[in-house]
Amino acid sequence: MAYLFNGSTFSLAAVGGASILTDVGITSMSFAGGTRPEVDVTSSADATRVAAAGLRSPRTMEVELHLALADLGGLADSLKGCSQVAATVKVKPDCATEPAAYFSNNGFLMSFDIQGNLDGTYQLSMSIMIDESDPTPASGD
Repeated sequence: MAYLFNGSTFSLAAVGGASILTDVGITSMSFAGGTRPEVDVTSSADATRVAAAGLRSPRTMEVELHLALADLGGLADSLKGCSQVAATVKVKPDCATEPAAYFSNNGFLMSFDIQGNLDGTYQLSMSIMIDESDPTPASGD
């Protein structure tokens, strides 16, 4: 099934707490599945180098969105005081009229950046490290 980026929304809340952003449009989104380092397991009995895959790093999610003026009030303080978040992304399946939940996981807010410029909009960029101990898997995986 094809999914359309247009119509996608993003929500963010403090885990066990108040909503920070609800169903806001996003301008970009990416998921990184975690990389595995190469571990050298070569011994003196080997004729060539031998390697094994190490432990996978945590998955991450990068999100960018435009902010309305109403969203700016207290947003930086809300994000600054929040380390663990619940993130939800909804995407619209092809030919559907309403977005469906695609991704919903807890994670750790690793960084955020709010920028604005002359004749432009305010933009929020954030990086979330997915909580690998969260028992609810992302439905997009």
